[in-house]
Amino acid sequence: MSPSPVGVVPERSRVRRATRLRTEHDVPILRLAVPALGTLLAEPVYVLADTAIVARIGSEQVAGLGLASAVLLTWHGLMIFLAYGTTSRVGRRLGAGDDAAAASFARAALWTAVLLGLVGTAFAALIPETLVGVFGDGASAEARAAGVRYLSVSAAGIVPLLVSLVGGGLFHARQDARTPLVILGTGAVVNLVLEIVLVFGFGQGIGASALSTVVTQWFVAAWMLWGLRRWLGRALDGRPAIADLVDVVRSGGPLLVRTIAMRVAFGGTVWMVGRRGDVDLAAHQIATSVWMTMALALDAIAIAGMALTARLVGEGDGRRSTAAADRMIVLDLVVAVVLGALILLTADTLAGLFTDDPAVQALTAFLFLHVAAQMPANGVIFALDGILIGAGDLVMLGRLMVGAAAVFVPVAIVVTMTGAGIGWIWGALAVFMAARLVGMTWRYVSGGWVDDPPEVSTP
Repeated sequence: MSPSPVGVVPERSRVRRATRLRTEHDVPILRLAVPALGTLLAEPVYVLADTAIVARIGSEQVAGLGLASAVLLTWHGLMIFLAYGTTSRVGRRLGAGDDAAAASFARAALWTAVLLGLVGTAFAALIPETLVGVFGDGASAEARAAGVRYLSVSAAGIVPLLVSLVGGGLFHARQDARTPLVILGTGAVVNLVLEIVLVFGFGQGIGASALSTVVTQWFVAAWMLWGLRRWLGRALDGRPAIADLVDVVRSGGPLLVRTIAMRVAFGGTVWMVGRRGDVDLAAHQIATSVWMTMALALDAIAIAGMALTARLVGEGDGRRSTAAADRMIVLDLVVAVVLGALILLTADTLAGLFTDDPAVQALTAFLFLHVAAQMPANGVIFALDGILIGAGDLVMLGRLMVGAAAVFVPVAIVVTMTGAGIGWIWGALAVFMAARLVGMTWRYVSGGWVDDPPEVSTP
């Protein structure tokens, strides 16, 4: 980078001084973040509804739900690049004024979602016992059977789930968080009503819980596609070129690496807990559901960060990109502290909402203390995640996640070999999140994500 002319403030200095005036970014952040909160909460609300309702059937069933959810969330996590990559790439292209390229990427992303969804459906439908067994060595036969039943039915909802991921990413890319909020919020209500009627009204058990979610997923995907058709029109017609499909997968490669590394940690904790029996597994499923719900609530501001950063980087506005990013980090940290305090103060009562089993309830309340303790760090982590994804700093983000997983693995091995309790397993997860926090904070402070942005207009 060449020296700045005399009397001209370098861009980095302008960026850092501009962060003192943050209030100009509050309205656009909140305009995206508030509806994005409802959008992001929709999927975990499905999981929470399933968990709360199935827990009333029995501990073996909710343990089985935990095993099936681990499989589904692993696949969902691996495919999340479809949403984040779409928001980042399409948002930067729209910011650069290249609407045709944005529409071309959108069509290819939807087709990629269908193709990858069919792959996931095949695995879940053909080998559910094998997939559930990966996470449930120590679970009872009843818990494994419940997990297989839930996963087998859920296989039919994988394609619409991935289509909805892309649809939400596309709407966020054009700074529209309201449409996915309305669609997914309605879907959450439909899912809850169906589940209560089928499980409690007709006594159909855990399979009916899965079926209600599948029906809802198809409903949501159909509505998403209708909304996209109104926006993109005939640009969605026809099959994409092979090169466009390759572009979607290639652009999502670093995000896929990031997600795999993340699943090493979260899948690893399920595997470790699954060896300890049904009570630990049931409590872990409940605590993890709440952790995910709170974390994705924090991700509302991260979604705003992703969309705004993509647009501002696409426009070449580094000063405003960093000023807005600083504000997002502060807001997410404040929200995280409040959420952590609420969980801490209501741990016993909250645990009682999910289960009547005294042993599961006591252990769940204990794990909620871990959930509360991790919230502040999570606030900063999720904000940084959205900012770096929006800027297209995906390769570095993938490397940092692999580094955090490399820190987690030896800690997890020690915990497993020593037979330490479930609290230590959650401690290993905290080490993983701390490693993420350190690496991402370093990258953000270094400024490389905004000083050397990716190309924004060409595929």
